Amino acid sequence: MSREVQKENATPSTGTTEGHQYVGPYRLERTLGKGQTGLVKLGVHCVLGKKVAIKIINREKLSESVLMK
Repeated sequence: MSREVQKENATPSTGTTEGHQYVGPYRLERTLGKGQTGLVKLGVHCVLGKKVAIKIINREKLSESVLMK
């Protein structure tokens, strides 16, 4: 089961537009690392403020046998 990354534009009181990406209840922030199959981003829970590492895998980089599982 895959989750789509959502993009949302927020307009803070300063009047500038800042784009945020979300995966479930987590806001994606900076990239922590990159690998052969994808990357790892810092995620911050929108309500709790807890920080987690979120691994984002590029399906095009995976082999057919892995995709069939």
